[in-house]
Amino acid sequence: MPILELNSVKTDKYFLQSEWVVNIQIPSKVANDFAKILGDEVPLMQGNYSHCMYIRDNGRCRFKGNKRAHGGAEETVQEVELSEIIISIPQEHEILEKILRVINQYHVHEEPTVRVSNAFGFRTLCNSDTKNPNKYWNCSDSKEIHGTPVI
Repeated sequence: MPILELNSVKTDKYFLQSEWVVNIQIPSKVANDFAKILGDEVPLMQGNYSHCMYIRDNGRCRFKGNKRAHGGAEETVQEVELSEIIISIPQEHEILEKILRVINQYHVHEEPTVRVSNAFGFRTLCNSDTKNPNKYWNCSDSKEIHGTPVI
């Protein structure tokens, strides 16, 4: 199916919506603090939920400061544990600009690694069958599946 036709995927229960996916790499030590700021500053909505993001851990970032880097030239290549925060937003310039301002102000790196790409996100019409046994609220381990408070 050609990408332009993905906007036409729609049923009475779900649809695909064009969006931007923003990948932000950040040192793991400050990832949770940054994620909180990001969620507080930008709605990051998905259906009836806010603060929606995916945080992937266990990466590493390597770099070597050169002469014009803020910290000056370094003798060695540095390595730091890295997390990646992935968010999806509607293709609205105001929202993207707000996210980029938050990144520029609160990210700890001089030159943050950020990627913005086109995608299509799966969205429901929030009319799920409340008795569906596969939905978390109907599972015996619903508290584990739904998550734990972090903020």
